[in-house]
Amino acid sequence: MSAAARHGIFLAIIIAVLSAAYANSFQGVFAFDDFSNIVDNRFLAKPDFSPAALKNAATREGASHRWIPNLSFAANYALHGRDVAGYHLVNLAVHIATALSLYFLFLATLRSPALRGRITHASEIAFLAALLWAVHPVQTNGVTYIVQRMTSMCALFYISSLLLYVRARLAGTGSPSVFLCYALSLLLGGLALLSKENAASLPFMILAYEFFFLREGNTAPDLRKIVAWSTGALLVLAAVSVAYLGQDLLSAIARGYEARDFTMGERLLTQPRVIFLYLGLLALPLPARLNLNHDVAVSHGFFSPPQTFFAVIGLAILAACVFFLYRRNRLLSFGLLWFLATLVIESSVIPLEMVYEHRLYLPSTMLFLSLTTLGYQAGRSPGRLQAVRIALVLLIGVSVVWTWQRNQVWSSRITLWRDVIAKSPALTRGHVNLGAALMDISLIEAEQSLQRAVALDPDHSYGLIMLGLLYIRQNRLDEAIAVLHRALASKKEQRTAMVCDSLGIAYRKTGNYAAAIRYGQMALQADPNYLDALINLGVVFERTGEYDRAESFFREARARGADGVDLYNNWGITAHTMGKTDRAIELFREALRRNPDHIETHYNLGVALGEKGMVEEAQAEMKKAMHLRMQLQGGKGSGEN
Repeated sequence: MSAAARHGIFLAIIIAVLSAAYANSFQGVFAFDDFSNIVDNRFLAKPDFSPAALKNAATREGASHRWIPNLSFAANYALHGRDVAGYHLVNLAVHIATALSLYFLFLATLRSPALRGRITHASEIAFLAALLWAVHPVQTNGVTYIVQRMTSMCALFYISSLLLYVRARLAGTGSPSVFLCYALSLLLGGLALLSKENAASLPFMILAYEFFFLREGNTAPDLRKIVAWSTGALLVLAAVSVAYLGQDLLSAIARGYEARDFTMGERLLTQPRVIFLYLGLLALPLPARLNLNHDVAVSHGFFSPPQTFFAVIGLAILAACVFFLYRRNRLLSFGLLWFLATLVIESSVIPLEMVYEHRLYLPSTMLFLSLTTLGYQAGRSPGRLQAVRIALVLLIGVSVVWTWQRNQVWSSRITLWRDVIAKSPALTRGHVNLGAALMDISLIEAEQSLQRAVALDPDHSYGLIMLGLLYIRQNRLDEAIAVLHRALASKKEQRTAMVCDSLGIAYRKTGNYAAAIRYGQMALQADPNYLDALINLGVVFERTGEYDRAESFFREARARGADGVDLYNNWGITAHTMGKTDRAIELFREALRRNPDHIETHYNLGVALGEKGMVEEAQAEMKKAMHLRMQLQGGKGSGEN
């Protein structure tokens, strides 16, 4: 069989297996950071491909330095709106492309000057290693979690950049194709940086790859090249640091820790334990062990908890193994170096969350190549080699099943957050997000979850806000106001604009319109782009009879990107009150296109249709509203605002 035919078969198998493993991911919902980056991103709400709109979509709100994924979300939004299937299709395509690029990088590595002639069955090893990496269940957080397209796109560009560099180096010098490969490598490296900041490690890893694999035999390293690459790598790292944190790096890092429950020292002490957690998940990725949000105890000292000391020693041993294994097993040595070096940005001093599984997406790649190769080298006889092949194929099959099972957890926000609190029962965030998800299903269960969150952390601002909003839905306005004032006084997970806007809603419902206006204005002072405050101020002025002023707030909110059910429902109420019944019907229908199960809008549309003499349609809307309300009161169904 020709090499081209073998490549074609291997690539087709990778595509088919990944398509099967992730077929059920298309039912996955928006969750967690998807909302701030996609669903509630006002710069994506209005499809507009003008340069100014594209610039806003790339650089405003969410992760403002990750331009390329942000632009891909804008394209998804223009084509699919909030239909998750289109987003999952792109995520899967990026994952498949990464796996295919990885296959070619693995193959180039096994045939590199340092390993040439030492490893047989190179294409087979590269294929199985790439497929094992791609179907590993831990990768679901980088694929099924929509916003983590940032991680997978970064990895795709990172790996492709390194691959093209390797091809250029091995092709010789002088030909136009070599210069093209270098140019494309540089371009893809830039795209990786514009996808996620941990791509700043790429120049270092190119230098390491050069040292490990691209020198013939024991040829002495070119010191001038090493100095040049090291200087360039440090400049890239410095540029990314300044772009991300500003020119005063130490102050920016210190400010980041002000919002955390741990110090820089505690983070550095905890990360060795996190790294061994990562390695454990790679070794045994049972769905029961995988978690969107792990709750890791913070290390306060070398012996608090005692595992910290052993993790620090273990990490030192891993680092030492990079040097010890260099001459004995260069591939495994590089795999360990790659793992540690590509983790270092997210596992060191930057004040990020302690642990997320998607951070393994890029660092885990080379471990799969080195360990698969080790397995093949252990199979010296034909019988043993066949046993290794069978074992790897079975491992791929088990991984596909576990990936499928893990994807089922993402089928709804409720199943996702119930999975989180089952594995992290003391995690306040898990109970808050479960409560928020349950508010559209069962107010009783939502209150139980939010009360549990507040009991775990009485000063958790976001938990208090969600509890206050639940009380508003239940018309327990005095309790809502008391809880929201607690949230306003809290410094933890603070969202000043949101809590002020929520207080405005509560005061409006009590009839205290002056207080409602005051808190609405405070919300806009805290965040001029908090568009819900504009909508709720419009509602207040509708209540006070200042209809033109109310409409001006609604128009401004829509012009600035608001596009949700609350905007159109409340605007419809104002239009209806002003006697613009046709306009009101149009606005109510716009609202239901955003949320077909919004109780209040069905009722309002029914009233408006009745006034127009459209009796059958009006009755249908009223019945729908009554049915949804009965479901909600019974603990099932959709809510209203």
